[in-house]
Amino acid sequence: MQQRNGTFQFSATDLMQFAACSLATALDRPHVLGQGPAPRPQGEDATLLQAQGEVHEQGYLDRLRADGRTVTEIA
Repeated sequence: MQQRNGTFQFSATDLMQFAACSLATALDRPHVLGQGPAPRPQGEDATLLQAQGEVHEQGYLDRLRADGRTVTEIA
């Protein structure tokens, strides 16, 4: 989660975290605003899920390209 120009921006990881536990998102908000502690580092299970998600996403992008579709990647 980041705050830019007064607006919160959420990553895919933030959305997955919210789906699993909305309280975690509520606890992260004060940190983003500079008013609370940093969130705990991810555990091994979250790291594994993230890696599997990245493999899935890359496979999907590869399939789109193989089908002749144009894919724009945002850095």
